[in-house]
Amino acid sequence: MGLARQLGARVKSVRLARGLTQSKLAERAEMTSDEVSRIERGAREPRFSTIERLAAALGVSPSDLFADSERAQPASRRHGPPSFLGVDLEPDLAEALAQCARLLARALARRTRQATPGRRHNAKGRRLSR
Repeated sequence: MGLARQLGARVKSVRLARGLTQSKLAERAEMTSDEVSRIERGAREPRFSTIERLAAALGVSPSDLFADSERAQPASRRHGPPSFLGVDLEPDLAEALAQCARLLARALARRTRQATPGRRHNAKGRRLSR
């Protein structure tokens, strides 16, 4: 099985273990349910940023999505209730932290996509004059 199909199978496995639909996962990961479906089938090879968003939405680390499903469990299943720095969290607080992580990831992605002045200048087809 190829890596894209293994990743897709793992995403689906964790999604089902969490009791999420493709639509709910897509909403949490800020993507479409069609994208989630294609990833789960192995029909799409997602970018690293997409894998990070999926992992955050599922409450696992990105590396868990590549782990062998027999050895790896979602983080909350391995360690009991969700925790942060060794402190057990209430489900509402864990969801709030996950939402913060998604917002930070989105802000970082926007920041890295912004063109620098030189790139904007070159994109307009103009030459830099000095």
